[in-house]
Amino acid sequence: MLPSYVTPDYSGQGAALKLNSSIPYQYIELEHSPKFANQTFTISAWVKPELSALSLAVLLAQRYKNEGDNFFAVGIIDRRPRIRVYNTFTETSVQLKNSQWQYVTYTFSQSDLSMAIRIDGLLKAYGTIVSPQYGESQIETTTIGSAAEFNRYNGLIDQLSIAYRVKNRVDILDEATLVICYRFEGDIANNDSLLNDSSANCIRAQGANLSRVVGSRRTGQGTLLLNDSSLSYFQSSGFALLYTHNYTYSYALWISISNASPNLTLLHITMNDEISSSNSISTCLAMLIIDKIDPLNNTMQLSMYTYGPQGQNLIKSNVMMQQSTWYHIAVISTTNNFDLNLNAVLVGSLNTSNTFQINNEQRLSLTIGNPSNESIQNQSYSLMCHLNQKQIFSRGSSIAIDELRFYARQLKPKEIQALTDDVYSPSNWFYSENDNLL
Repeated sequence: MLPSYVTPDYSGQGAALKLNSSIPYQYIELEHSPKFANQTFTISAWVKPELSALSLAVLLAQRYKNEGDNFFAVGIIDRRPRIRVYNTFTETSVQLKNSQWQYVTYTFSQSDLSMAIRIDGLLKAYGTIVSPQYGESQIETTTIGSAAEFNRYNGLIDQLSIAYRVKNRVDILDEATLVICYRFEGDIANNDSLLNDSSANCIRAQGANLSRVVGSRRTGQGTLLLNDSSLSYFQSSGFALLYTHNYTYSYALWISISNASPNLTLLHITMNDEISSSNSISTCLAMLIIDKIDPLNNTMQLSMYTYGPQGQNLIKSNVMMQQSTWYHIAVISTTNNFDLNLNAVLVGSLNTSNTFQINNEQRLSLTIGNPSNESIQNQSYSLMCHLNQKQIFSRGSSIAIDELRFYARQLKPKEIQALTDDVYSPSNWFYSENDNLL
């Protein structure tokens, strides 16, 4: 029986390859084989394994004619990622978790014969081949999964990619943890392009009553305008959080508000169980609101509601905002803590045990705007966020946003500063000066 494809995949947008180790022929042979012998490369894949202890499972293998023991493979042994090149092994001491999406990256440099393995963007193993056994390099087969009756992988595989270079650690970290990145730089004549995600996941958003404005924040660059806060919305969904990063998440965006009303809803974070139907009611995790404090001076205050089994908690910014002015907002959610940052300054924090527990079997959605019930089709929008508060719809309010990012990890202060400074690659600041440069 041939392998099958199941939904959802890691990004929540499509299908993932499913290999069942109890069924024969659970592999895919590549018709046009990539070359790994005498070659520098990076191999990455999202995996969701279901593996027994001590088992050996092949993710990708290449066999050669008259090879003997000299074959290439990346896989998992005793739930530990392993790479084999020139009959030399490197594997992690850290085990993968069953039933969890994890991003595994294998790199090999032909120039110095070094091998490295990363899990969810973090370095977990490194080694160097001392006595390589080159052997035969005429390719016989290249397979995803094992073509043999043993060493079969059991679980899901998604977004398997091969690059003929050693990717740097920042690129790998972003592939693993930058879930979405909307820059709103599409064709101004085609608002449909405003929904395109520039991250590796290509998670297409949905929305209504949106437009693009050029030069509002930076000369020549686009921003997204929600024309009417009661009818406009922008939503992206399907985010899975990561065990390796303790199911933390962060999001960041630029925002400018005009004609704000009291208690203007800005942004919701909601959660759905992956196995539930699309029509199920979601659980609200947090909600950002803008409150108009002083109408005469156009002064506003940013607040965040967080939710848990015991009800809601409130964080209020200790810094005021002005209308029609651009501000950078960054929110960090850890197990029992929420941090609210404005222009790279911590303006509010809450430590609480009253939070819903999130795991890898749940999917998160981010919604900007406060659409009326009839204006939104996706059932993952949740009125639970309001908890019997009166919803205030202001048809005169407009929300402009730019550079919207969601990370499946905790952003560091230097990264938030880099985002505020519009630095090209803010994840460079994830690493300290004392970190190994690998």
